[in-house]
Amino acid sequence: MGLTTALLLQEEGHQVTVVAQHFPGDMSTTQYTSPWAGANWCGGASSDCADQQAAEAVTLAKLFRLSVEAPEAGVKVVDCIECATNMGPLKLPWFTLKTPQFRLLKSKERPVPCDYAYSYKSVCINTPLYLQWLRQRYEATGGRCLRVSQPISHIADLWTAHPETKVIVNCSGLSARDLGGVRDPGVYPIRGQTLLVRAPLSGQTLTAISPEGVSYVIPRGDGTVVIGGTYQQFSEKAEPDEDTIEHILTGCLRLAPGLVADQDQSFDSRRELLRQAILRVNVGFRPARIGGARVEVEEVGGTISLG
Repeated sequence: MGLTTALLLQEEGHQVTVVAQHFPGDMSTTQYTSPWAGANWCGGASSDCADQQAAEAVTLAKLFRLSVEAPEAGVKVVDCIECATNMGPLKLPWFTLKTPQFRLLKSKERPVPCDYAYSYKSVCINTPLYLQWLRQRYEATGGRCLRVSQPISHIADLWTAHPETKVIVNCSGLSARDLGGVRDPGVYPIRGQTLLVRAPLSGQTLTAISPEGVSYVIPRGDGTVVIGGTYQQFSEKAEPDEDTIEHILTGCLRLAPGLVADQDQSFDSRRELLRQAILRVNVGFRPARIGGARVEVEEVGGTISLG
């Protein structure tokens, strides 16, 4: 979010400096969540939130364009299938008319037994590649990056260190919970645990959701696949959980048998092959907020702070 905001402002002719503790390429901390994402666009806005729906639709259109105009960014158009079990009556998502080729799937077309499923064209993003591309594009337009060794303790410290600054855009995510001058007790983490595996599967993202949890499979287009996962609100456990690894392997292999090339072996044997294909166990914390996104403009001593 921070790099995208910086790039858009820089392209509008403003001189921007990104101040951060972590930048693309940093892979050693759970506090910088973006590299661990799958990621794919799947429209998370609620049915009654028109503003968020509009923002998500603009984002999807931009990502579709990037997949053609900047293939080096790691954005690819894919088929997306979502399945639901025991989630109540079918409620069509708001984006049925925004995503190409949206349709309900017949029973025989569904990857797993479920109450209903639908498919549509979407995009998946190789996030480490995309983040590097964002930074390179931003710096190519004259944008600057300033790495700090410690977290900023108070937003006013930025005014002190950079008195020429006219506007601060606060994209601190989960850190907004503790950042002085901003402190927002409504901000909380949603823990995600995923696996990055080497697998032959490509070209399709799959999601299966039920009251017991969610399984998802997101190919990155480079021979690796992100499989998950968890959505644990208020959890800040940084260590990987072994039971969760087992849950991910089992659920995702059922959802996408093609994760393992050899289909002649037993399910347990194929699950062990998938375990051996694990390249990395990822844990990250998605920033969330009670009441939804906080977007405000505040004037501070004749200057402006956005967040």
